[in-house]
Amino acid sequence: MDRQLRQDVALSLERSLARQQWRMDGGKVVTVFALGTATAVSVASWQELGRNDLNIASCLALICSLVLLMATYNADHLEEPDVHAIMATARDLGWTEEATRDELLRSLYECVLVNEDYLHQMYWFARGQVVTAVASGVLSSIAMFGQR
Repeated sequence: MDRQLRQDVALSLERSLARQQWRMDGGKVVTVFALGTATAVSVASWQELGRNDLNIASCLALICSLVLLMATYNADHLEEPDVHAIMATARDLGWTEEATRDELLRSLYECVLVNEDYLHQMYWFARGQVVTAVASGVLSSIAMFGQR
């Protein structure tokens, strides 16, 4: 592999890793705001109306939303190459600079591929969490405005 191509590949992989971290963090932010909004609407409904069937259903949806929020946060296992281990191995085995660079690129590529699986898992948790948060808010809104 020529030097310019290697640099382009390395830059592309580093950008992919950064983009994956941004996507993971974005998913977590969205789920926190969805839960916070749903909680505010549910609390307002409970304060105004007290206990009724719609508020109980809203509370159950809120609990599901909280569980999915925790699952979303637990899905954040993005991997990064272990540069220190690769450098130590290269030093111990006497690898050339080119071989070391190739191993670092290979490791970075593997991390990017593995991280896509974690992101896919996080997206499913986040989607479920947002749907249950919206359901909770809608049930509370129906309870509040349907009683008037």
